[in-house]
Amino acid sequence: FETIVYKSEKSVRNSARVSDHVKAKKYLVWLEEECRKHPSKYSELALVVITWFVGIRVEEVGRVGWDSLNKKAKHLGDLERKDYTGWSITVWGEHEKTQTDKVNPVPENAKFWLELCERNWKRKRVKDKCEGKRFAARDKAQLMKKLRTKFRKQTKITIPTNSGRHSFLSMHLALYGDKKLTAERAGHGSDADTLERYYKAGMDSLDAKAYFDIIPKVTEKRLAKEAEDKAD
Repeated sequence: FETIVYKSEKSVRNSARVSDHVKAKKYLVWLEEECRKHPSKYSELALVVITWFVGIRVEEVGRVGWDSLNKKAKHLGDLERKDYTGWSITVWGEHEKTQTDKVNPVPENAKFWLELCERNWKRKRVKDKCEGKRFAARDKAQLMKKLRTKFRKQTKITIPTNSGRHSFLSMHLALYGDKKLTAERAGHGSDADTLERYYKAGMDSLDAKAYFDIIPKVTEKRLAKEAEDKAD
């Protein structure tokens, strides 16, 4: 009986923090429009992208920056080939919660989001907030709380605290089906126990694929135009 109760509670606790691809897309598209209206929010967009699609903890995002992004990354072996994309973000042990060096691939969709942020990073208000090349402002926690509150008021949709990391890990596991790989991306080494207990939420591979296909609206329009021109 105790085991059954534990599993039930674990499932509820994990799934409550995970946002499916529909909610995630609404949040990202809304934030993209917020950045268009208020360009200083590109720092918040970068933080969301790195947390939701690269899986780096919020507090760690504030300790790394554009110089941690490698656009000519090489895979580190057979395991890494599964989610290797050619881009990666490195969080060194002194900046990582478990004091473990972590190299996380940047998914193809996240590349488009980061390119959008990078194009706007030279804006003075963004650079000032992030002290130059850092990915996030010092008061990132307060800024993100305000952002989620505004989103909830405008859309009636609630984004739980830490939903980005929980969503990433659940979706990554669903997409690749490899607990060891997802645990390493989480910074847990090859220990899947923490992943199972706190993050796994039983998403399916189709939801995960749709999640990692979320790209900026401006990119969607550009790609559609390019496809149209090519067809002509």
